[in-house]
Amino acid sequence: MANSSLRDVITKTGSKYTLVLAVAKRARQLVVEQQGDVLAAEKPVAIAIEEICSGKVKYRWKNNAAS
Repeated sequence: MANSSLRDVITKTGSKYTLVLAVAKRARQLVVEQQGDVLAAEKPVAIAIEEICSGKVKYRWKNNAAS
């Protein structure tokens, strides 16, 4: 996130709440993937933010409403 401002990141996700959910979910995935490995020098949240900013990680909303 060093190269991206918060406003730029929020515009990629649409809202700060969506950003928080997407970053948290990806960070949890990274932690699970790293369990067997030595912890990375960079924190999972920072990695997740970078991935979302660069477009490496895509997300979408699911409609779970029962009709």
